[in-house]
Amino acid sequence: MAFPERVKTLVLESASPGLAEEAERQARIERDEVLARRIESQGLVAFVDFWENIPLFDSQKQLASEVQKALRAERLSQTEAGLSSSLRGMGTGAQPSLWHHLEELACPVLLITGAYDPKFVRINTEMEAEIPNPQLDIVPQSGHAIHVEFPSVFGKILSTFLEQHT
Repeated sequence: MAFPERVKTLVLESASPGLAEEAERQARIERDEVLARRIESQGLVAFVDFWENIPLFDSQKQLASEVQKALRAERLSQTEAGLSSSLRGMGTGAQPSLWHHLEELACPVLLITGAYDPKFVRINTEMEAEIPNPQLDIVPQSGHAIHVEFPSVFGKILSTFLEQHT
């Protein structure tokens, strides 16, 4: 949105244009602050143990054990300070709402979301209705992180989209 002249195509995976209402943003800021303090007080391992078991990532429990181990190792490679700062500075509550700007997107936009992620299916369906040149792909049997759960499907959707728009 800030530099539309620099973007020829846009790909968004399980994305959101932010929270539309100020009250929603404030509530999210408060929840993110509680989580940031939890990370700082309980440590990285406790946070990763918690994070891996939120409903958003349930579908990842079906992945091969070596993929699950790699995801865990990546999560554990973070730092408490980095994660808590990310929540405070870049969490959903801290982000401005872009809902009223979606109609300004002049480039082709690919929205990819997993069928097992109903919240983001709803959000992306609503985004599709606002964006002038959208393509929405809902990947069956996938959750929030399609690129992790079905990398070849994600890659095919992405390459087909880019071939059509470059």
